[in-house]
Amino acid sequence: MKNLLGILFILISLPLQAQDTRTMTPMDVASLKGLSTATWSPDGSIIAYTLRVQADPTVENKPAHAELHLMDVATKASTSFVTSGNVRHVSFRPNNNKITFLNRLDDDSVTGLYQIDLNDGEATLLYQYKTSIRSYQWSPDGMTLAFIANKPEGKKDSELPYQPELYEQDLTFQRLYVVEPGNIEAKEIAVDGNFSQIEWSPDGTKMLCAIAPTPLVDDSYMAQTLTIIDVATMKVIVKINHQGKLGDFVWSPDGSQIAFIAGTDIHDPTNGRLFVTSIVSGKPTILSNEWEGKYEQIKWTNEDHIDFLGSVGTESVIGKIKPKAKATADFMQIEIGFNIDHFEIASNGDRLVMAD
Repeated sequence: MKNLLGILFILISLPLQAQDTRTMTPMDVASLKGLSTATWSPDGSIIAYTLRVQADPTVENKPAHAELHLMDVATKASTSFVTSGNVRHVSFRPNNNKITFLNRLDDDSVTGLYQIDLNDGEATLLYQYKTSIRSYQWSPDGMTLAFIANKPEGKKDSELPYQPELYEQDLTFQRLYVVEPGNIEAKEIAVDGNFSQIEWSPDGTKMLCAIAPTPLVDDSYMAQTLTIIDVATMKVIVKINHQGKLGDFVWSPDGSQIAFIAGTDIHDPTNGRLFVTSIVSGKPTILSNEWEGKYEQIKWTNEDHIDFLGSVGTESVIGKIKPKAKATADFMQIEIGFNIDHFEIASNGDRLVMAD
């Protein structure tokens, strides 16, 4: 297994102000900025990241918003790319010199998908559905968009002079749609359930989806199922046989296996164990069950090992584990010494970026 110390870490950090001894004020808190997510360009030369910026409390009463920034890896210089709206779900569109992201500007009725060319820096609305897009992912060729959005439904009239919002009543299902940008009508996938996450297979022929039977909160925690949908027929071909809280999931590079984070079983209070299953059997195998930490995020960029972000106590660790590991002999980790929320690995596998 490749030595973990051979990986180059790139930590995105904000410039620190000169330290002083005065007490922090509410205005100091309001001026704090924080990193949300970061992702590599396909060639590894650029890191796109989102920066949380607080609203000026002396001007308006609004929550923080996220801006899109780009960092040149060679020079470490950052450039503000999109500062309006609330940018999220940033992605480099495959086979395009473009970045896509979700945003909702003042004139938008719903959250839509925006696109910006890396050369001209002008963001344009690429696709907008009838309801807000919650998440999306491009097919590997960059031609087809799969996205999750609430199913369009008319609001029920109320006898009251206002429209009450009742907890877990009249819930709307989150559904999966596919569309080729340029087309107006998106196609809804005719598979029952409430969709929350999607992952295209490496060859673009299948989609791995997390589906709960209803939008109820309890179902979103305890009843999500990993389901593989064939893109050509848009029908379910495999359901992963596992019960328990579900976390992150990824395809193997060759598309023959799936790794996912979940609870050990339906009685496990946390989704912190790592499993691997073939897409043929759908029967998962737990990896390195004796590890006392919690798996938080996984990346499978090399057939020989799975990279992971985990937590031990209050601190984060990163590591590698073999897909067939049954013992800690096939397990390596490095203690980072602080807490991070997200990591991304460059396509060549030798550089890693982390954001907290």
